[in-house]
Amino acid sequence: MANSNVVIIACSLLALTFYSTEAVPRIIDGILAHIQDFPFVALISPRNWMGWQHQRSMQVHCGGSLIHPKFVVTAYHCFMKKANASNYVVYFYVQNRCQPSNFPPHDIQRLHTRPDSLVGSKVQHDIMVLELVQPRVLPFYAQLPTERLTVSQIGTVVGFGLVKIVGSGNPKDLPCSLQQMNEFVLPLARCDFLEGRIIGAFCAFNPLRHFATACRGDSGGPWFTRDANGEFILFGVSSFGDEKCNQERFHDAFTNVYFYREWIIGIVNGFIF
Repeated sequence: MANSNVVIIACSLLALTFYSTEAVPRIIDGILAHIQDFPFVALISPRNWMGWQHQRSMQVHCGGSLIHPKFVVTAYHCFMKKANASNYVVYFYVQNRCQPSNFPPHDIQRLHTRPDSLVGSKVQHDIMVLELVQPRVLPFYAQLPTERLTVSQIGTVVGFGLVKIVGSGNPKDLPCSLQQMNEFVLPLARCDFLEGRIIGAFCAFNPLRHFATACRGDSGGPWFTRDANGEFILFGVSSFGDEKCNQERFHDAFTNVYFYREWIIGIVNGFIF
């Protein structure tokens, strides 16, 4: 982002063709995740890779969360307003993206955006809902929060983003296997947001693992908790952070899903188009 140390976490335009066939043990100071524990986690990939028979791995564009058989919540900056839904597909139940998927990709029927979303000199309302052509039926989905986040609340971040970053990022540093880490919610006063530049977000970090951080490719993925009934609660959408994915300089920032609950419900129920 111009004149700022804050940068979008997700794949930039230069990173949309990232792929790898080499296993990498972890995200930046994260640990291996098991997709059967988080079946609602989505991998959004460019459609064009599928025609290249010599490429075995799924490209990483962004992550997302299935909240309904036909709707995935992700980040606005993953697509922006000019994106064409037909250029991307969504995969579910991907444990190792470097191996052929046992499940066919899902086409996107429509991108639902807010008219006030903005990514540029200011980041605001960095959230989007993808509507799938065909439903993806699961035994359970990520749920929208009914209560606000509390300071020091612990959540989990899951994704296929870079495990380290050199320069603008190297495709070889994308993991094959899904990764996860835990983070604590910080008071807004301790967030590294430049005043007035970030709207609708919260920040989090792990004080026990100072280098644990989301990075490019993790954008749009979930920050979630699990309630007493075992339900996964989608509190955050991975949005932005330090340009070098340095947690000690800038904490990870996530779109606060609670603020957009009614808007999302309106889309799911067909009230908002």
